[in-house]
Amino acid sequence: MLPKTTAYRIIMDRMLPVTPEQALAFLHACYVHAPEELASWNAAGASVTADSRDQSDWVKEHARLLEKITKKSDDRSVLFLKAVS
Repeated sequence: MLPKTTAYRIIMDRMLPVTPEQALAFLHACYVHAPEELASWNAAGASVTADSRDQSDWVKEHARLLEKITKKSDDRSVLFLKAVS
């Protein structure tokens, strides 16, 4: 859960999410749920933290989201193949 004060600071452009978890909580509060959309935001976080020791957390989260997207895509392919056959 994201504290209201943190959400307010992000909305008012006083701070950026510090961790991938904080970014995901904020995006979920803004009704962004699709892994494809979350991955784009997470990639931006990884890019912004490129020279930071925190980048590895962002990169790991981005990889997790990409894996989830790939699995979702594979599941759709299987459902499509079942429907066609």
